[in-house]
Amino acid sequence: MLNPSPPGGAASAGILQNKVIGYYESWSARLNCHKVAPTNLPVDALTHVNFAFAYISPGSYEIVTMDGSTPASLFQDTANLKSIKQDLKVFVSVGGWTFSDNGTDTQPLYGESVSERLLPPLAVSETLKLL
Repeated sequence: MLNPSPPGGAASAGILQNKVIGYYESWSARLNCHKVAPTNLPVDALTHVNFAFAYISPGSYEIVTMDGSTPASLFQDTANLKSIKQDLKVFVSVGGWTFSDNGTDTQPLYGESVSERLLPPLAVSETLKLL
């Protein structure tokens, strides 16, 4: 079913909201079997989409795809889902388990990005370019 209805129900407390979060695995666009593009997601039923994963490029601190096999166009394709459903919230998960593995070029990047004064604004501008 490509366009299921959002689940019913209501929050018992005023502070809570009903949320239906779709998790988009960026590597699913390059699978040989069951390939999934962001436009295949049931956006009518979702309140949020979480794009997994982006990486931070060592040296430039640019936000990039998790590997060379993942098309950079997936970032824009995912952000474009907001043109289908304007109130959809789109999030990007930066990292993943291999991002912080010991001995990798990416492992120290989170620490570096908060320890240097110029890097947090750079990370914010990279995120805004992405979305």
